[in-house]
Amino acid sequence: MTGQYKVLNPNATQQEIDDYVQKRHEYIKNIENTVAELTALSRDLHLHDQTDQTIINNEQNVQDAEINLACVLL
Repeated sequence: MTGQYKVLNPNATQQEIDDYVQKRHEYIKNIENTVAELTALSRDLHLHDQTDQTIINNEQNVQDAEINLACVLL
């Protein structure tokens, strides 16, 4: 990476190169953290969807049971 920076900035000092490398490292760590957060969010949304479907299924089962019970009691 320092070689790439020197090609673009042949007169760069070692401090400028070090600063560039450090900043680039921070950007990469930020991207990694963002990807991890997005992964966790995606997992949470998936669990939420599963929970919603379970609730819908349970509501349908209750309605079916109410209908069956009403038929038996008539």
